[in-house]
Amino acid sequence: MRLLEYTYCMYFNKAIAESWNIPEMYPLVLDGKWVLDKYMGIASGVSSDLDGDGKYTVTDLFGTMNNHYCDVRFFCYDSPLSRQTEDGSLEQCVMADKFVDVYTRLHEYYRSSDAIYTHVDNTTSIKAFKEDHLLFYPYLIVGAENFRDMENDYGIIPYPKYDEKQERYMTLAHDNYSLMCVPLDVPEDNLEMIGAVTEAFAAESYRTITPTYLEVVLKNKFLRDSYSSAMLDIITSGMKFDPAGIYSNSLGDPLHLFRGVWDGKIDIVSTYTKKEKTFNKYFDKFNEKYSELAG
Repeated sequence: MRLLEYTYCMYFNKAIAESWNIPEMYPLVLDGKWVLDKYMGIASGVSSDLDGDGKYTVTDLFGTMNNHYCDVRFFCYDSPLSRQTEDGSLEQCVMADKFVDVYTRLHEYYRSSDAIYTHVDNTTSIKAFKEDHLLFYPYLIVGAENFRDMENDYGIIPYPKYDEKQERYMTLAHDNYSLMCVPLDVPEDNLEMIGAVTEAFAAESYRTITPTYLEVVLKNKFLRDSYSSAMLDIITSGMKFDPAGIYSNSLGDPLHLFRGVWDGKIDIVSTYTKKEKTFNKYFDKFNEKYSELAG
């Protein structure tokens, strides 16, 4: 269940969307037209200095926000962090053209418009969304728990695709979800039993806990319309797993490169170049360890 709770998604405020004549979001998603350009175009058209003080603060209206829930950007635009080579080892492939393009465009976008709210902390950001100061709120599925008492309606949608050629919407889970590890010194005779028990636990959780959380908790208690249920299915079916994301901390944190958009690092190429040797060193160690285990 933890994996589902911490899956990246995006919320939108229906009252703001209606008052600003925003296109219907659900058909946009279902037609495959919810893409990066559309997201930036819609969000940039929504902003207002509500208190009239000439400054944009949390009490004003914003189209979207720049927050640290940006690790998903690699994956929602189908730009993996790593790939498997012919000999079975893992190599990093961070600096794809698509990644550089998205990073550069979002960096410029987030700093060129009054429609962008800069994240302060989760409590403040959640309050801003609930009180109709944000059209789009990039967050996690578990965030729906905070909106149960929200006065105006909201919807849930996936992160946008890179373009319409991308086949499906993609996402990943924030790195708070649970993992299970087996100590290296476990007797070899016990490994088969450990695998069988672990698989049985996982299978039973999939049959009982997962449906309860999705169907009862989320769809019936937290989400507010039938389309949101369909959106939830699209989001969860687009989950991506990448070893360089799962083991990012042990590989020099390539997953966090996109956070430069959040903290203002404009030249991602030079940032990556400074870290490339470190990444490669960690990947070499990773492959060495797994070779030892496989041998």
